[in-house]
Amino acid sequence: MDYVPDEDLANIYGTAQVFAMPSRYEPFGMVAIEAMACGTPAIVTVHGGLYELLKFGHHGLFADPFRPIEFGAQMGMPLLYPKLRTELSVEGARFARRNFGWTGIAKRILEIFDRAKNVQYVLD
Repeated sequence: MDYVPDEDLANIYGTAQVFAMPSRYEPFGMVAIEAMACGTPAIVTVHGGLYELLKFGHHGLFADPFRPIEFGAQMGMPLLYPKLRTELSVEGARFARRNFGWTGIAKRILEIFDRAKNVQYVLD
């Protein structure tokens, strides 16, 4: 597939039944967050940081791409079970928007500043 303009990404993500990111190395996975924000159930790699933030079976699914049968089974789950697909779609979108939308990012930055200003520095 050729380059997809940013303004078309949401439509493409939204038409997919499932989003799979079987990366063997993924430092974070913003593409998966984008898909989740569009309501597309996501299966992500266990190699990187995103899967550590997700509640398995609630926000998304994850598996090891070095184990293709396991990864393929996870990809099939939302297709076989409509209730799971709906939960992953709704809760995944909430998770992505709450944590990675501008409001969520601003809240986290303010929390960091609040913690930093309350730190007592001890000088010897």
